[in-house]
Amino acid sequence: QERRIVMEFMRPVARPAPPLRPRLEVWDTQSALVISWDHPNNLEPYKQVWGWAVAILDNDHDIWSIVDGSTFIARSLTLEGADVAVAKPELCTIYVSDGVFHGRPYAACIAMLTDNGWSSFSELSRSVSIAPSAKVSDAVLGLDPEDDDWKQRPRYACPRKIVPGASVPVTLRAGPRDLLSNERWLRMEVCVEGSEGLVLVPAESSMKLLQVEKVVPGSSTDLWNAKQELFELHGYTTSYAIQVGDVINKINGFTGAQAMLYEVRRKPEKLIMTIDRHCGGNTTFEEIPQAKIFELHRLDLDASRDVEEFDWHVLLSQAEGALCAKMVEENGHELQRALDIFSEMLAEGTIVMVNQGIIQEADRRILLDHRVEAVLKQGDHSMDLDMAGISRSVENVQRRSIDEEMPTTGDEISLIHLRKAMADAAMDEDQLQLAILSFVNSSKVVRQSFAGQELLEKAKGLQELWLWWRQSADALEELQVVLDYMLKKEAEHQD
Repeated sequence: QERRIVMEFMRPVARPAPPLRPRLEVWDTQSALVISWDHPNNLEPYKQVWGWAVAILDNDHDIWSIVDGSTFIARSLTLEGADVAVAKPELCTIYVSDGVFHGRPYAACIAMLTDNGWSSFSELSRSVSIAPSAKVSDAVLGLDPEDDDWKQRPRYACPRKIVPGASVPVTLRAGPRDLLSNERWLRMEVCVEGSEGLVLVPAESSMKLLQVEKVVPGSSTDLWNAKQELFELHGYTTSYAIQVGDVINKINGFTGAQAMLYEVRRKPEKLIMTIDRHCGGNTTFEEIPQAKIFELHRLDLDASRDVEEFDWHVLLSQAEGALCAKMVEENGHELQRALDIFSEMLAEGTIVMVNQGIIQEADRRILLDHRVEAVLKQGDHSMDLDMAGISRSVENVQRRSIDEEMPTTGDEISLIHLRKAMADAAMDEDQLQLAILSFVNSSKVVRQSFAGQELLEKAKGLQELWLWWRQSADALEELQVVLDYMLKKEAEHQD
């Protein structure tokens, strides 16, 4: 099994206070949860409050769901891409029937979107269960959500493991989720293998842009198109394949219709193009030249899926934040002090523990630090004895051949130095080389053991990788200088 390094980062952020826990009831006449809450007295809807997030917990199966504020449908967080809309600021009661099941105990919590961002989720409500009953149509009861008249409704996603009272919804950047109903351009960067079969014409009278008039069947461009897979972008299905009507504003670094046509006629091996694709409405390019442009690489295409990489998305308490910070430092005494403070506050109930395994991990790191400190002290003591020139008995001389085959304190020091060099964030291959040489000069029993050989092989491979990274970075800098120079000369030649 692969070993992975897990890094935790933190930054100071101010967020609004969480709202009070909601009230949760069951509608007796149908299988629905009724979630209600109180509005903050000092905040006005659409001025300070811009929406609500509602999350539901299935207590039996420990499954979280988030409620779409426009459809009132509960969507499980175990599904990828579960991003939903906020509930309207003036709402204080919602009915949830889709996405919940009979016989399961549910609890709910809410979060509030304000001018200062999202608050954390509230504490959980009391738990209720939906009893089996004949389900009445939502339309009959008048529970169907009204047509969404809020076109700029914010959307959000939730972390994979919600911690009530601590976790915060994740805001998604505004993206073209309504591409099919609005006039928009989708900007894409494509790299086409070959340059044959692409028929281009000027897209406008100013001769700045080109438009794809035809892709010749069987050409290199057509073959490249066939390899491109479809993907969905907020309800709009598209691909990187070149399509008739695409507008091209850059080819291999050249702009201007005439310069781009010359570059295509040169028949380079690759065409690196910036393409704008009309992906909404029914009008033509000439009718909407100023439509809003969305750059594909800047959209939140995978934002709602990537949010599952977040376990909690919380603001840590000061005690837990200090403990996390001390865990990545090398001072075991400071870590012990931070652990004592955190444990005391946790026992008093003044903080909420987010990472359930943080205490065990801190204990392990403290024990490791004590072990390293003891080994290093023992090694220094041995060196002092050698420097003092203490004579050895004949018996020790006779046993020297036996001692050479046994691990020594120096071996442990070499092993620790090698592991530290391999975990160095600076990726210094020179320091790693020194640690490798020290390990190679350790005792035979350590050097030739299976674990020692495996560690040495990994260290040498890591050293080569770091060297390659540095050389690649240097080569990239040199290539960028040459590319800038060539583009400048080409521009002068065109002028």
